[in-house]
Amino acid sequence: MTAAVKSSPHAFVIGGTGFVGRNLLPILLGKGWTVTAMTRRMGEADSRIRWLEVSSVETALKEAEAIAPIDTVFHLAGRVNGSPREIKRDNADVTAAMLAALEDSRSRPKIVYLSSVSAIDRLGLYGDAKRTAEEMIHASGHGFAILRSSLIYGAHEKGNVARLIEAARAWPLIPIPGGHRTKLQPLYVDDLCGAIVSGASVSSNEVYVLSGPRQERLWDMVRMICTRLDRSPTLVAIPLLPLQIAARAISVLPISGSLPIQQISTLHDHPAWVSDKAMRELDFAPRTFAEGIARYISNGATAN
Repeated sequence: MTAAVKSSPHAFVIGGTGFVGRNLLPILLGKGWTVTAMTRRMGEADSRIRWLEVSSVETALKEAEAIAPIDTVFHLAGRVNGSPREIKRDNADVTAAMLAALEDSRSRPKIVYLSSVSAIDRLGLYGDAKRTAEEMIHASGHGFAILRSSLIYGAHEKGNVARLIEAARAWPLIPIPGGHRTKLQPLYVDDLCGAIVSGASVSSNEVYVLSGPRQERLWDMVRMICTRLDRSPTLVAIPLLPLQIAARAISVLPISGSLPIQQISTLHDHPAWVSDKAMRELDFAPRTFAEGIARYISNGATAN
């Protein structure tokens, strides 16, 4: 008697052309997944991916399910900065649209949702929108794994650490918000993507914190970057509170969408995020910033 051949699992990816998505898709393909992803523009390089050129999540999900039953929806879409309307639209509203489309799904896929540690205490508009999206997924009746990530950096990045690298390469003087006091917990994107894939295999509904292995002072992060680039710009401490007040004031202006308002306004002193649960259940083993930044820069780090 011939054993039935199990087809490869079908992943539908929302946000596949973004920073994390561009890193995740090759990993899914390498692990044998069939991948369908939505895009608003054709011309994506990897022909192994079924690209759906559509403008709505609802249409994309229906077309993806027509190809094959969906096993997992990897929901990576989001907007960190922008107007209140844009942040709500690209976080909470896109999640609501996804869940509405899944109401008629015959495959009842699991949802792996990339959230943020900002959702824990609803930090800023972004944290509030992410937490709202989490709550909708909780109430949906679908199986889920919610992954609350700390600051992410790595290939295909356009902000955050990529901008620090750009500044270290070009500027003779680099301002450091909060000086020696500001701490972050940076997470290398490859380590995050491994946990995202593992999230699809968790049998129960779970929420995980995914963070770098330890807090790093922003000042030291910039110094590590400069050392890797063999650069020695002058670092200048900028008081954090006046900067945050200015950021909140600017947030109501039309130009705010292009500025890192969320990142500045939510910098605060807090205990280190703990990822023990993810380490146990998702085989999550984050590398230090020193290890990650060395890999990132040696691979040609760029903000493009």
